Amino acid sequence: MNALVPLDFVTIGNRTSKPLTVVYDGRQWMLPPHPVTVSLPRIVADAACRQHPVMGTEDPYDPRSYDLLVYVKEWDQPSTPIEQSTAKERLNRALLPADVQKTQLVEHGTSRVQAVRDGDPAARFTKS
Repeated sequence: MNALVPLDFVTIGNRTSKPLTVVYDGRQWMLPPHPVTVSLPRIVADAACRQHPVMGTEDPYDPRSYDLLVYVKEWDQPSTPIEQSTAKERLNRALLPADVQKTQLVEHGTSRVQAVRDGDPAARFTKS
C-alpha cells in the first residue's frame, strides 16, 4: 500500500517573507513565502512544524506549546504573517524561575551556542 495516498495530503503555508526548507526522509521540500500555500504529505507537514518553531516561544513546562513559522490549514493553526525572532534558543525563559532566567551565551564553533547559567561554576566549561 502506498503511504502517500491522496487523503494523506494537507495544505501548508509559510508565515514568513522568506522561503523555508523542510527535510523529511532525506528529501528537501520548499515552502514559498507567505501567502502562497502548497499541498504536502501530512507526515512532511508534521516535520515542518517540528523544524520551524519561532525561537523563544516554547513553554518550558509544556514542550508542545510554541509558535510556528508554518501553518497547516486543516489543523486550524494561526496563519497570520510572522518573522523569526532574534532569540538564540527555543525556550521562553521568562516563564522559568528567576534564578535560571539569566544566562550567558557561550559560542563555540560556527553554528552551535550553549546556554550557561550565570554564577554556576559547575556549568562552565573550557574549550578543547
